[in-house]
Amino acid sequence: MSLVGLNAFNGNGQYYVSTITALDTHKIRVQSTNSTSSASLLAQAFTLDKSHKATCIEWGSLSAGKQDIENLVVAIGENKGSILLYSPLQNEVITTLVNPYSSSIRDFHISTITGTGWSVDAGQNVIEWNLLTGESSPHNKFKFHESINKVSTLIHQGKPHLLLASHTIHLVDIETHDVVKTFPGHISSIHSVLPIDNSTFITAAQGDRFINVYSTELAPIVLVTQSNVISISYADETLSAVTEDGIVEVFHNVLTRTHSTKKKRGGAPSKQSNRSVKLQRPNGSQLTIESSALEQNSNTLIITWLEDNLIPYFERIQLDTIDSFDIDNSNDNVYTLTKDKPKILAKDHSLFGRDVAAAKHYNEANATVTSGDNLRFLDNKEVEELEYREDDGPSLAEKLAMTQTLETAPKKKHTRVTAGSLAVVLTQALRSNDHTLLETVLSNRDETVLKNTIERLDTSLAVVLLDRLAERIARQTNRQGQLNVWVKWVMVIHGGSLINIPNLSSSLSSLHSTLNRRANTLPRLLELQGKLDVLYAQEELQRYNKNVAGEQYNEEYDDSDVEYVEELDDHGLIDDGEHDYIEEEGELEDGYMSIDGPSDDESEDDTVLVEKDLEDDEMDDEGGYSDEEVHGNKLQAEEEAVDDEQEELKKRIAKLKAKQDKRKKNL
Repeated sequence: MSLVGLNAFNGNGQYYVSTITALDTHKIRVQSTNSTSSASLLAQAFTLDKSHKATCIEWGSLSAGKQDIENLVVAIGENKGSILLYSPLQNEVITTLVNPYSSSIRDFHISTITGTGWSVDAGQNVIEWNLLTGESSPHNKFKFHESINKVSTLIHQGKPHLLLASHTIHLVDIETHDVVKTFPGHISSIHSVLPIDNSTFITAAQGDRFINVYSTELAPIVLVTQSNVISISYADETLSAVTEDGIVEVFHNVLTRTHSTKKKRGGAPSKQSNRSVKLQRPNGSQLTIESSALEQNSNTLIITWLEDNLIPYFERIQLDTIDSFDIDNSNDNVYTLTKDKPKILAKDHSLFGRDVAAAKHYNEANATVTSGDNLRFLDNKEVEELEYREDDGPSLAEKLAMTQTLETAPKKKHTRVTAGSLAVVLTQALRSNDHTLLETVLSNRDETVLKNTIERLDTSLAVVLLDRLAERIARQTNRQGQLNVWVKWVMVIHGGSLINIPNLSSSLSSLHSTLNRRANTLPRLLELQGKLDVLYAQEELQRYNKNVAGEQYNEEYDDSDVEYVEELDDHGLIDDGEHDYIEEEGELEDGYMSIDGPSDDESEDDTVLVEKDLEDDEMDDEGGYSDEEVHGNKLQAEEEAVDDEQEELKKRIAKLKAKQDKRKKNL
C-alpha cells in the first residue's frame, strides 16, 4: 500500500511535490525530477501542524509566465480552511490565506490569466485571492448553487471566465457570476481540469475511463483508456493518462478531429491511445506508475514510481523512442521498461521519512511491550545469556517401569485421569516461545499440580517463566490473582537458586516494575480501609444509641405500669374501663388524694379503703421502696450501661486510628 497521498508535477515537469503521512501529521515533499542537473537539484520537506491535513496541492508562480524555482510556489489547501503558499526554495510558508468561512478547501487554482488565486471550499464558496497581500477580493466572493470539486480559468469571448466542475462543467462570468454555458459532464466527480487555449479544456473524472476534450465553439472529443483514469497531463497536443492498472497511455494529436466512424457519448468522436508505457522488474513483476508529466517543447515523458511504497523514482523517456519500438501483437502496443531494484542511498533521511542509513530497520512484530518503567535495556553491563540445558526426561528403565505399572494397574471405568505435573509441557512452551501452549499450562487452577510443575521445572527456565508472567500481569490485570500464585511458588521453590544467577535484577526488571506499580497502591488501600473501619464503628454507635433511646421511651410509656385496682372497680370508681387521672397538684392533707369519680354521697368507709390501698401501693415488695424509687434506680443503671458502652466504642475507635497511623509509618 502506497504511503504517498496527493502528488503533482509543475508545468514543465522539472519538480515534483507529494504528501506523505508521518504519524498523525502530513508532510509536504518537494524534489527535482532530474537528478543529473546540479542547477535544478532540490530536495525539501515541510511538515504541517498537527490535525492539519492537506486536501489539495497546486503548483503556481508569483510572476506570470516564469517557471523558475525562485518564483515557484506550492499552494496547499487544508481541512481547517487555510491555504498555505509554500516556497520550496526558501523551505517556508511565505503567505497564509485564511478562509473566512472556515470550510475545508477542496481546490485552489493560481491563474495566469487573472494573476490571482481562486479557491472553492466544502461550503460551495468561491473566493478570489490576492497572492501578494493574502487578502480575499470583496467583489469576487460568492456562493455557487452546486458543490464544486475543481476550479480553473479560461478566456471566453475576450474575457476571463471561471470553469467550475462537479459532475458537469460550468462556464461562469467573473464579473456577473452568471453561468454562461454548461457542458455535459461525467457520470462521477471530476478530478482534473486542464485548460489548453482560449477555448479548449480537458477533463477527467473518478472511476471513469473517458477523457473529454471540450471546446466552447466545437463538439467535444472523447479519449478512451483501457481502465479508469487517475491523472492526466498535456503538452504539445500530446496527452498522457495514468490509469488504475499502473500504466501510462499516450495520446497524440488530441485536438485533431478525424472522420472516425466510432461514436461515443452522444455522437462525439472517440480515440484510443497510441502507445502505453509499463514498468516491470527483471523477473516480470509489474511496477505501479504513480504519476506522469510531459515537458513542453522537449518531446519527453516523465514517469514516477515508488520504491518501498515511499521513495519516488523518476524516469525520462523520449516519445520518439516509445513510438519507434517494434510493435508486437502479443504486447498490444505496450512499451515495457525494465527497472532493477535500486540501491537506496541516504540522501535526505527526513525527506523519505526514515533513516535509510541504519543497518537494520525496526521490526515491530518482534517487540514485546510490558511497561514504561522497564529498565532492562538501560544497564550498560553486558547481560550474560542463560545457558539452558536440555531436559533429559525419564530414562529408559523408568519408562519401562511406568509402562509395567500402567499395564498391571486395575482399570476403572469412567475415571478421569488428571496429570500430576505439567513440567514437560511448560518446558516445551518456554523453550519454543509458544504462547498458546503456555496459556494452556497457566490456565490450570489446581494448586497441587501447579506446585508439582514448578518443582520439576529447571531453575534456568524459572527466570523465563517469571518474565512471561510479568508480561501477562501487566496486560491482563483481571488475571493477577491467578498468576500471583505462580509467582509465589516460583519464588518459594527456586528463590535460593535465583539469587545466584548473575544480573538477575536486569533479567527480572519487568517483573519488578510490574509488582512495584501494584504495590504502590497498597498505602492508599490501607488508608481507605481505616476510614471505612471508623465509619462502620460510628454507624454502629449511632445505631446502638438509637436502640437504647427507643427502649427507654417504651419503658416510660409501657402499659404494664398501669395497675388495676379491683376495689376501685367494685365500688364503681372506674367506669367503662376508662383510666382515672390523679392530679399531682391536687394532693390532700393527711395523705388523701383527690380522684375523679367519687361523689359527695360516698360513704366514709369507702374513703378509708381508698386511703389504705394507696398506702399499700406506696410500699414496694422488695425492701420497702416505692415504685417511683425502683423505676428511678433502673433508669440510672441503664444510663450507666450506655455510658460504659460509649466509652468502649470510643476506645475501639482510638485503637483503629492508632493502628492506621502505625501502618502508615511502617509503609
